[in-house]
Amino acid sequence: MREAAETLTVRARTRYVMGMLVAALYAEAGDMKAAIDWLERAYEQHGALLEYIRISPEFEALRPDPRFRTFFAA
Repeated sequence: MREAAETLTVRARTRYVMGMLVAALYAEAGDMKAAIDWLERAYEQHGALLEYIRISPEFEALRPDPRFRTFFAA
């Protein structure tokens, strides 16, 4: 998972990469900081799939993190 996330991170320097996908890969790899960073990037990109982060199993480990909950603040 980490290798795929890092490959996409490098690719994102020159072309669009869906932030939600990279965040999920980092979350699955156990790198919570990088996962949150990429979720923030997805938010800035107005990622269409962000509405699913509450129920996506890939983000289960992130749910207790206060930074994760900021995505739901109104």
